[in-house]
Amino acid sequence: MKEKVLSRYGFTEVSPIDFYTDIFRLGEHLIQEKDEKGGQFKTNPIAIAHRAGHIRHIIMFEDDFESRLTELGGYDWAYMSCLTYFGKRNVNERQSKMYAMVFDLDGVTDKSLASFIDGALCDVYPLPNYIVLSGNGVHLYYVFEEPIPLYPMTKTQLKSLKYDLTKLIWNERTSSIVRPQYQGINQAYRIPGTKAKRKGVVARAFKVSDHPTSIEYLNDFASPENRVDVSRMHQESGLTIEEARQLYPDWYERRVLNGEPRGTWKTDRHVYDWWKQQIYESAEYGHRYFCVMALAIYAVKCGIGEDELRADAESFVEMLNVIHPDDPFTQSDVDSAMECYDADYATFPRAEIERLTGISIPERKRNHRSRWEHLQAETWEIDGAEVENPCKRNREKALEKARAEGRTGRPRGSGTKEMLVLDYFRDNPQATVEQASRELEISPTTVQKWKPRRGKGATPA
Repeated sequence: MKEKVLSRYGFTEVSPIDFYTDIFRLGEHLIQEKDEKGGQFKTNPIAIAHRAGHIRHIIMFEDDFESRLTELGGYDWAYMSCLTYFGKRNVNERQSKMYAMVFDLDGVTDKSLASFIDGALCDVYPLPNYIVLSGNGVHLYYVFEEPIPLYPMTKTQLKSLKYDLTKLIWNERTSSIVRPQYQGINQAYRIPGTKAKRKGVVARAFKVSDHPTSIEYLNDFASPENRVDVSRMHQESGLTIEEARQLYPDWYERRVLNGEPRGTWKTDRHVYDWWKQQIYESAEYGHRYFCVMALAIYAVKCGIGEDELRADAESFVEMLNVIHPDDPFTQSDVDSAMECYDADYATFPRAEIERLTGISIPERKRNHRSRWEHLQAETWEIDGAEVENPCKRNREKALEKARAEGRTGRPRGSGTKEMLVLDYFRDNPQATVEQASRELEISPTTVQKWKPRRGKGATPA
């Protein structure tokens, strides 16, 4: 019995509410309460549950978390990830923060569970904070010191890290199943206290370690190319919606009042088709997953439909598997890579795709045209034929839209902001850009623009 193995190591069972109190830090008001007013950018975990032929998505509010867990115990099954989300759906584009990284280890016997624990205690594997018995397998929970904001670049790095650590943790000594099952960071897992697959069995959580997990600790177990670059994990601005409205009125009107999506630049589908050819010609072992992930990113950049993307991604499975059959490339790899089919990845940088996939991506050039020809000429000459200049066409469309929305011309109040900033720094020469922005209620970008430079025409006191 696996619970006896855990008890033998001194690991104690915890209640579902204690388990989730530790993960989501219930009582610290990090997640939203049921009737709490908006504007603080708080988000919530979302449970998925099935009963009487119906699947429900249940928002887990801080002030009724325990009663919801009790209710979920009566469902046929119930799952939840360790992410929080904006709104009512646990979809990729609404991810907010990651409170723990979770690994599914299936095909676990008493012997292989003991083997994993021995390895973790000897620093062969990272030591989890909790082990959940879910039936035939276990779930390993690594609870972070602080929740991690899920910006697009951060999500990609976390996916790389989880993929790499899955290969480490899932092996012939820890599982009776040969092929590891790779899962994305959005994966939901059976909730402790709810029904498992076997009749009469419920999922149970056992505490392993009180010490919270850091990204640096997990990085130590990953290969260098798949570690999270902590210096590039963006921090939240800390602004409330009201502060954002005052500092960035144009952004507030477009994104909050009008609900417009973030502006992105769509490119032609020939880039997507070019990348498919690169996968056929250049994909290598160790980069297979990221090649398909990049295909999803290019599908976003090029406006390719999800059905076409999935069909293309699945068509690569057999070919990528042949590259290294001892470590098969499977459908689960495709499903995980598809998580990057998300509008947030439309601006994912070329250099990062190049680094993750190991495939060289040349920078786009003007093909020996002058700047004026590239941007302003009516037509381009390509292979002896004249074609409409897409740069000029796109610029004119964008300008036409901006005029229709009243977003052209000199910004309101811009003539006075230079003097406000200069006067402020004359009186407060040691102040930072952030302090000036806050006190003047001017955007940090504008403050930085007009802030006097020492030794370069700085205004004397």
